[in-house]
Amino acid sequence: MNDLGFVELLSAAQDAPAEKRGECVRRVRDAFLQNATALPPDQIELFDEVMTKVMDQTALLDRVTFAKAVARSPRLPDRLCRRLLGDTTMVAAPIIEHAAMSDTDLVRLIDPKNETVCLSVARRQPLSVDVADKLIAAGQPKVLIALARNVEAELSYAAFEILSDIAVEGAEMDEALSSRPDLPTEIARKLTRALERRTSRRLNAMIERDLEKGRKPFVLR
Repeated sequence: MNDLGFVELLSAAQDAPAEKRGECVRRVRDAFLQNATALPPDQIELFDEVMTKVMDQTALLDRVTFAKAVARSPRLPDRLCRRLLGDTTMVAAPIIEHAAMSDTDLVRLIDPKNETVCLSVARRQPLSVDVADKLIAAGQPKVLIALARNVEAELSYAAFEILSDIAVEGAEMDEALSSRPDLPTEIARKLTRALERRTSRRLNAMIERDLEKGRKPFVLR
């Protein structure tokens, strides 16, 4: 597609009636993704200006689809990126998870009251130790498990200690941490001991249950 064709698509999206706006947005999206590396700066600037405004009149489902598609593009312009970040969580989530953002911006997004946003941050690859520490400080259980499962997240030793304390009490965190290739040896030993204790407690509980029911417990020889 030449530059004029892209400009025409932007113009059509800007002027489209409500019933045709979704289709126009999809055409602009596809053209941008197919030609982003070849588009000159003035075309990217126009894309930024027009689509930032068009998003205000675009249906939610079309905005979600648009955000998911453009989130990974290295040429996603700043103003449009901010517009999508300021949208509903459904629209913002793929931008938070995949778009190019500084650690400072990511830390600002972390809100202990917004689990969905924090989950999106926790799944970013890669993820710096500073951002990971901020997520741990927020303390949301599902977010901490997602962070532990993200092998591209850089975790400090202190972070491993905090997560391993949670793992002592729950198998889900235990499994998440045990899959990490960077798990420190001492933390791995701690998890092994915790697993042995949990297994022992479960076996003892099963034996007590069988005895209460008058059944002879099974014993390995």
